[in-house]
Amino acid sequence: MRDNTQHYYYALYYTTQAAFQAGDPAWAAVWKITASSFWRRRRRMEAGRPSRMFRERSEECEDLRDAMSVLTLSVPLRVLPIYQR
Repeated sequence: MRDNTQHYYYALYYTTQAAFQAGDPAWAAVWKITASSFWRRRRRMEAGRPSRMFRERSEECEDLRDAMSVLTLSVPLRVLPIYQR
């Protein structure tokens, strides 16, 4: 997924959720990209080189980013009752 997508976190969450429900091979491909992109971006932030998606202007954006990140990374855990099987 590109950094310049207007609603990056929503797109990433729903792409991850759809791939999880679709199963393999879609899930394996999307999860590999999702997990590695989160950790790569996290390392950039710690190194002081944020990508464009982390250049939000307010604390509300940071809170939304963090919430959507947690939801996205928790997809395979089926934490939300609506997604439990």
